[in-house]
Amino acid sequence: MADRASMPQEARERTLDRQRVWRRADRAKHPEKYRQYARNHRRAVQEHPERYKDGAPDFNKKRYAAEREKRKAASRIRYHRVYAARRDWLDGVESFLGCFICGDEHPHRLAWHHLTPVGGRGMRVTTALHASGVEGALEEMKRCILLCANCHKDVHHWRGDSPHGL
Repeated sequence: MADRASMPQEARERTLDRQRVWRRADRAKHPEKYRQYARNHRRAVQEHPERYKDGAPDFNKKRYAAEREKRKAASRIRYHRVYAARRDWLDGVESFLGCFICGDEHPHRLAWHHLTPVGGRGMRVTTALHASGVEGALEEMKRCILLCANCHKDVHHWRGDSPHGL
């Protein structure tokens, strides 16, 4: 069954209605089972009122909190693994291409220079890489040239009157 929190409101209500009908029918078939359940529940609430503050036992809250933390940690690890793999891919592309003007190949000194202003649809290549994957990054790279930090500063300093013709 799908997670109720991710369901639309109407579907969630239909599911809850079906569950209520099933419980009523089951209760009618097995009344002693539900009486025993109610007795056990009342006894547990009387013996351990601190556990049943909001109607749910504290041990469940602790267990679910621990499970939630495990899922978050696994998600963070997965995110960083994917992020690192994409970053390594981009470093490889940058070192292969090198600076368009001087040929510097060190990926940490290289920057993508947009040939047209970045307004509207444009975004940074790294942003496109992490948001849309390799396809998004390749699409964004078509609008850019790769420059080292010094050449990039020169191009922006000269603003179109660059000795490099950019």
